Amino acid sequence: MAKLILRRKKAFVERFRNYTIFLDGEKIGSIANGTEMTFDISEGKHILSTKIDWNTSNAIIFEIAEDQTLTFSVKGANPLYALYYTFAKPHKYLKLKLIG
Repeated sequence: MAKLILRRKKAFVERFRNYTIFLDGEKIGSIANGTEMTFDISEGKHILSTKIDWNTSNAIIFEIAEDQTLTFSVKGANPLYALYYTFAKPHKYLKLKLIG
């Protein structure tokens, strides 16, 4: 099986709230502040995204091989701009990226 690792950066804002994790449109779990989650996934092409309330992250399309591990990170909007992203760009409130 391939492995997907998701790390959530520790932040003061939303420290008591979890982000929901979606793989191929299906909920696969939730991640707490400052933690890391590991998932066994099938090889092939997938779409990863995260969500908190109505705010979402960018979706990342990736391909993973058998026995490969990919690591992603997710973080919330800068607290100074959180209200702007909440109402003007809710689809960019969370920032998801491939880190390795």
